[in-house]
Order: sequence, then structure tokens, then C-alpha cells
Amino acid sequence: MTKQREARKIREVVRRVHNDYTEWSGRSACATFFRTKPTICLQRRFAIVQVWRPIRHPVESFPLAICDARSISPDDFVVNERRYPNRIGQTYAITYNPEHRWYWLPRMRRERRWCSRSTTRRRTAARAGLPTPPSTTRRRRQRAAAREH
Repeated sequence: MTKQREARKIREVVRRVHNDYTEWSGRSACATFFRTKPTICLQRRFAIVQVWRPIRHPVESFPLAICDARSISPDDFVVNERRYPNRIGQTYAITYNPEHRWYWLPRMRRERRWCSRSTTRRRTAARAGLPTPPSTTRRRRQRAAAREH
């Protein structure tokens, strides 16, 4: 990460196909957000809604690519442990499957939003930054991601 991106807290593009929550980490996020015991989150259904949008300019490099959840087999999900100084988290890495159906959002503008939902009982879409040819790359992608638990 460049110093400017680091100073402005702009994260690098995630190029690997992933989903932000496993069943375990989703319930952990629920407990953290509601400042309650994880057992409370086990007793109820909930959803985590994520909103993605470009920060400033239309996306010209690494546009958002989305894999349709209906095309992802349960066997395609691989738990990926994430270690932080103060906690351990999990995401799903998604293995290659020729049955996956992909969509991408070229030159996505700031006014547009992509929303995804992670729930306790449904499979959800996966996503990644799609590489673009160098000749079409002008500005580095900047994004804002928000999660509503």
C-alpha cells in the first residue's frame, strides 16, 4: 500500500474471489455490533447488508466482479482464517468452478451502489476486483464499503 493510500485509509483491491463472512464470523459480527453474547445471535435470524460504491471517479481499474450465489456450490466455499492483533476472523475463499456465473460493473460511477446480503441461512454472492488491461487503466480504484448489521 502506498503511503498516500495508507494515510487516507484506502484499502487495496481484493483480487481473490471471496465472501466477507462465514456462519461463525457473521454471528461474531452480530454479537460485536449489538454488544451482546454470541448465543443471542444463535437464537435469531439476521442479515448483514453490505453497500459498495466508488469513492470519487468512475472505476477504471479492477472493476467489481460478482459471482451469482445460485451458481456457487457449497463445496466451493473454503474457510479462510484472518488474524488481527486483537481478534481472529474468518472469510470464505471461493474455489474455481466452471459453473460460476459472473457479472461485472464496468466504469461504475459514484452514484451507483451494489448491495449484497449475508444471512444466517442463505448462500451469498462472492466478489473480486477484476484485472483490467494496462492500456485501459487510468486511475487507481478507490472504494468505500459499509456494512449494516
